[in-house]
Amino acid sequence: MDEALLVASRLAHLVIGVGGAMLIVAAAVRRSIAVVPAIAGAVLLLVMAASTWFSNDLPAWQVGLVTAPWFVCLPLFAATFPDARFDPRWSFPLAVVAALAVGADAATGFALRDSPWWGAGAALLIVASGACMVIRYRRSATTLERERLRWILLGLLMTASAFALIQVTVGEIGGPGEREIAEANLAGLPLALGLVIACTAPRLWNVDIVFRAVVLVLLAGWALAAIATAAGWLASQAGASHVAAARWAGLASTILAYPVIRGATRAAGWLVFRDRLTPSAAVARLSWMLTRDDPLPVADRIQAAVRGATGAATVTLDTQHAHDPDQEATAATDSSFPLVFRGLQIATMHVAPRLGESELTPRDRAVIAALAQHAAPALAEAEALKAATRAQTALITAREEERRTLRRELHDDLGSALSGLALSAAAIAHRAAYIDPALSNTAQEL
Repeated sequence: MDEALLVASRLAHLVIGVGGAMLIVAAAVRRSIAVVPAIAGAVLLLVMAASTWFSNDLPAWQVGLVTAPWFVCLPLFAATFPDARFDPRWSFPLAVVAALAVGADAATGFALRDSPWWGAGAALLIVASGACMVIRYRRSATTLERERLRWILLGLLMTASAFALIQVTVGEIGGPGEREIAEANLAGLPLALGLVIACTAPRLWNVDIVFRAVVLVLLAGWALAAIATAAGWLASQAGASHVAAARWAGLASTILAYPVIRGATRAAGWLVFRDRLTPSAAVARLSWMLTRDDPLPVADRIQAAVRGATGAATVTLDTQHAHDPDQEATAATDSSFPLVFRGLQIATMHVAPRLGESELTPRDRAVIAALAQHAAPALAEAEALKAATRAQTALITAREEERRTLRRELHDDLGSALSGLALSAAAIAHRAAYIDPALSNTAQEL
């Protein structure tokens, strides 16, 4: 069984190493990544695959000859992936020092690696290379570069956690037994697989979701293991037997499993997404903003909700180019999202990515799509209310204008008619004064 596990681990590394190296070279030919990090990454995979086949009786010079490129290519890859630029600046001296150390080791017949400081130097090299990756992640110019680096950081996190688990449970990494060697080989698979995905297909899966799931499992697993260990130790200190201590450990971890998992879920979400909301939380916040007493227009509230949920630099709502009822709504793009209500597109939301990123992430698009779906009815209602208000204002204005016109017409037509009648009555009174005094008096009264 142990031998079969060892062979399976070696074959897995061989397939990932050789196949991954070929895929990385093909990606460099397609200019998906630069040539320098592609060569360094391919060499790293091949060295990792070859090192799994080492035996305990292999001469030191052969081991050193195979593993020497690893010490050179690791800092080189970390400093130049994926665009072949050395960033940060101290990464170039780091790669030069690693190459000089490997050269000095080879010149002495690979005897330097037997000295006490060689292991400390190798550990420092790994830490410095990881720091290079983190700094490059912080300074990445595009979202695609960050996704590539997330895959490598994810593989590094999983491999480090696996080695830590082996160290805690077994007490030794890569011991003399076949099972210990197989476990060490399997622990290195996530790093190799993450490197291949980062170089060849960084959008094969949503790295944020995978990263969050891995962090959640690691946080919850280590926390529950620590609780069980502490409960078992306390029970044994109280005089309980090994069986009773194991029961107390299981009981403690079972009771605290739910709050631990809930806390790990929140912590993993914060570590991966920071203060960006989930789609459901963003929709709940939008509903609260729309129902509260606020003088801001509905469109401004929707824009504020999108900015708060995604951290977007700018959010604009275009309501000037609404579609006709007979025209189909446009499809969502990387930065534009239609707001559709009852089959009619009433607006288009334009969202710019966060500062320092070139495009929206899949998580951002999912949040914005959910917000657009729930914001469309509210915006349609607001637009309908505006239209009704405009119609009522227009009706009142028309009525007032009609009244003014009627008064003007009455004043102009009836006034002239009455003036004519008054003149006619005056003429009648003047003529009737000598004929009929009563008629003259009546005309004067008119």
